[in-house]
Amino acid sequence: MKQLQRNQLQRKQLKALYQVPEPQRKTEFLRKLNYPKSTFREFVITQAGYIRKYVWILSVLLVGAAILAGEHTSGYAEIFSVLWCISSVMPILALILMLETFRSEVYGLAELEQTTKHNLPEVLLVRMGSVAAVDLLLIAVAIPVVVRYDGLGVFRSAVYLLVPYLLTCVLTLGIQRWKRGRETVWYSIMASVFVCGFNLFSHLRDGMLYEEKRFVFWVAALFLMGIVMVIQIKAIRKSREEVGWNLYLTE
Repeated sequence: MKQLQRNQLQRKQLKALYQVPEPQRKTEFLRKLNYPKSTFREFVITQAGYIRKYVWILSVLLVGAAILAGEHTSGYAEIFSVLWCISSVMPILALILMLETFRSEVYGLAELEQTTKHNLPEVLLVRMGSVAAVDLLLIAVAIPVVVRYDGLGVFRSAVYLLVPYLLTCVLTLGIQRWKRGRETVWYSIMASVFVCGFNLFSHLRDGMLYEEKRFVFWVAALFLMGIVMVIQIKAIRKSREEVGWNLYLTE
């Protein structure tokens, strides 16, 4: 402890002795750099290409298997069986999204990406958006199945599927804010298992949580988690160190 305090004191003294002057005409200099630039569209397409193919395949297989299982059990299972089957894979879908988004940090490559053409927060947001877009498309495909077999409306079906998805995203984003490295994988898996367990509980309660009189609480939870997720994304973006000159390499 004493050694740590001594080191901190030395750092403060060095900063006081060797003050770095503020750069002059930095923005003008960076804009005049002769460096190959790319449009934001090209940047998005490039980052989407780096997402591993099995991520897309696994996501499609999960939702497809859940739809088939729901259709198979709808004839003799309890009420809301199709909704339960499909919503059960939502936490896994969200887990795949988060693990792929923060893959560089899991493998200790975040500092390397901070010095590349685009800053790390931009890369994380584009990766998250690319995978999330496919996830939302799969959810949109699953909604008519829930409507057909369980007799729910489109909006109710969407809310019931999105809540476990967003809840897992919120929990894993919270983990990414406070933890770094490979251990975040295990914490994220536990968060996903927790949401899956909650979903199982809702089914064992004979669909009581899906009753229409409780739907207002689902809608409130959806909006609350959406707000929390946006706040967490902003906090993560702010916490990651940004390399200033990277911001001038997109047009």
